[in-house]
Amino acid sequence: MRGLDYGTRIAHMRDWAATLYDQGFAGPAWPYEYGGMQLTLVEQVVYHDEFAKHAIPSHPGNGPSIAGPTLLSFRHTEQRRRYLPPMLRGDEVWAQGFSEPSAGSDLQSLTTSAVGR
Repeated sequence: MRGLDYGTRIAHMRDWAATLYDQGFAGPAWPYEYGGMQLTLVEQVVYHDEFAKHAIPSHPGNGPSIAGPTLLSFRHTEQRRRYLPPMLRGDEVWAQGFSEPSAGSDLQSLTTSAVGR
């Protein structure tokens, strides 16, 4: 997808996510009821290895790897049903953003300190 403008690239990634979902090949670790494949850990490794070997496009957002597992663990069934399938299918693109005092979204400029009591 090199050389494609951002909008075209995202549209292609969303189309691919929808195809994977519609054919039952999305969400290797997710439960069946939310559009996943419910694969074992070994099967997930093989799945990701095959995708990497063939340069399969990635998902258009980081929702399935960051927000999705959180919703699976901590939200009510009705919220899971509402948010997870469209997230996995690429109909809704989720992303995680960061903003910190004195750093904004520049995470490399974050500093920490420890203060003894």
